[in-house]
Amino acid sequence: MTSRFNFVLPIILIFLLLVNAQSTVTTLNAAGQTVIEVITTNPQGIAITQIISTVATTAAVTTTPPAQAPIQPGPVAQPAASGTPGAPTPFTYTTIVGGVTNTVVAIFTPTSPATTPVTAPAIGTIYDYSSWLSVYGPPKSGGDARRSRTVHCSLIALVLGVVGWAMW
Repeated sequence: MTSRFNFVLPIILIFLLLVNAQSTVTTLNAAGQTVIEVITTNPQGIAITQIISTVATTAAVTTTPPAQAPIQPGPVAQPAASGTPGAPTPFTYTTIVGGVTNTVVAIFTPTSPATTPVTAPAIGTIYDYSSWLSVYGPPKSGGDARRSRTVHCSLIALVLGVVGWAMW
């Protein structure tokens, strides 16, 4: 009975030490700021406080809905499209060489067939999360699964080694 107790007691104590090793606390300081701190216990049993972050208090945020902007039918400063697709388009080309401005007004005539706007159909499949995860989620087997198993086995071996050393 005592040999089993000598084996189980260190494991229970190690587990309790790991579970109760630290705790995170959020408090307010005198300036009204939120302080996030971690409280741990050193090997002598003395509580140690370490401040992780101090968050300044912010004023209440007031949001105003944005003004409804007019719908821009194309690139900025471009006039609305007029005419039919593929029709001749007038344009102005301006150059400045040596301080002399030269302006040419011409008409662009497309040589390819007229283009028309195409609306892409809204088709597709909507998966629920578990179905999506089964298709695109992490691999169920292969290198990652083996590596995870190796890490778990290594941790178990480490704990058992420490327990065995402590019992020796």
